[in-house]
Amino acid sequence: MESLNTFLLIETFNRLVTLNEKEVEHINNIVDQRIFKKGQFLIFDGAIEAKTFFVNKGTLRTYVIDSNGIEHILSFSPKGWWAGDLRPFYTKTKSNIIIEAITDSEVLIIDQQQREALYKFSQTFETFFRILAEKAFINLQNRVLESLSLNAVERYQKFVERYPDALQALPQKQIAAFIGVTPEFLSKAKKNY
Repeated sequence: MESLNTFLLIETFNRLVTLNEKEVEHINNIVDQRIFKKGQFLIFDGAIEAKTFFVNKGTLRTYVIDSNGIEHILSFSPKGWWAGDLRPFYTKTKSNIIIEAITDSEVLIIDQQQREALYKFSQTFETFFRILAEKAFINLQNRVLESLSLNAVERYQKFVERYPDALQALPQKQIAAFIGVTPEFLSKAKKNY
């Protein structure tokens, strides 16, 4: 295991709140770091663990599989982004999503107990995660509105804006699943873009 690398995490915190030296030291002592190989799962459908993942390197995808076996990709999480399922945190129920490493990835992990410990240690951590949750909610609202109101080419354009560095790294099949079209349709849409 590589030595703990929290530089990008601390930088991300400091974009929304300002951490003092004791808070930086505390987060360095509390987070776990793990390497996931391409194709490894961080969370399975039905998991009861409540974990949040910060991507130091690599890319994750969050998705569900419907009753017909069709994948619906909810989000991609490249370097510097977060992934997780808030349901187990707040409802004490099983996760209904899957989080998978789509490239070799290094992530920092904060489980529910660690998160609660951060909240108790400093109001700054609670403020950060509140702001993060609010931003995630806004992004989710935008994603739903885009799915309902934009055509496939427009959804592809939004994808390109949101994930500019991911175009080369992601399989066309996953991009198509994210915007809700077939890979063949995506090929045609890309030509019109």
